[in-house]
Amino acid sequence: MEDESAPFLEEPGKLESVPERRYVPTSKARKFSFLTSSSTHLFTIFITSLFWGAFLHYTLKHQRNSLPSAPTTTTISFSHPEGNTHHSTLLDASSYIHCGDTRATALALNCTYDILANHWLPDPCSDPLSVREYQASGPSWHGYASAAHTGPPLSIAGMAEAGVYYTNMHDHILHCATLWRRQFRAFFDGGGRALDSLIVDPEHTMHCSDFLVRMTEYGVDMRAIPIQVEVGFAGCWVRDQEDEVCE
Repeated sequence: MEDESAPFLEEPGKLESVPERRYVPTSKARKFSFLTSSSTHLFTIFITSLFWGAFLHYTLKHQRNSLPSAPTTTTISFSHPEGNTHHSTLLDASSYIHCGDTRATALALNCTYDILANHWLPDPCSDPLSVREYQASGPSWHGYASAAHTGPPLSIAGMAEAGVYYTNMHDHILHCATLWRRQFRAFFDGGGRALDSLIVDPEHTMHCSDFLVRMTEYGVDMRAIPIQVEVGFAGCWVRDQEDEVCE
């Protein structure tokens, strides 16, 4: 029977005689500990990567879905009848000449097909400089017989004869931007002496401005891109009273 009078702890002298022993794992235990730690870290990295991958995928997908998809095909057509319904004093004391409504009539009236305006134009309104600027912006101006752009591009003569052909949205952006340059030159450099019915048509101007704004809704979110705006001070040219055209 165990002696109940024996102390619970060894006597102080005996404790000092016991050598200190530290736990030293065996090589097998160290290997198992390393594998367990590595597996835990790899699993944590995998779960974290999976979470952020799913989060980014959802965010990008939601952003794409929140932007409208670009239309596949858009039909652009304008008519410019004689006697523009939007009266302007700019057109007072002007004679209206036209190209008819068929290719044969246009040729008979000495009109040429203008690929920038995609209209036949009377010779006085011809503006080769604007056409060269338009063509220099890249190959988008080339027309095709099909919306899928299959087959070779049409020649300018082929575009004029086709009645309907297809370019792309980039081409229409260039069309609007370059026509505004033509409009400015016609008003400022040309003094408004010869103005084609496209650049004086308010409907076409509104269409082009609306179209360019609408195109910013596709692709990159323009609202998220900062731009610097500098405050300036503009002047205003006021025509002298005696030079004004009376209605």
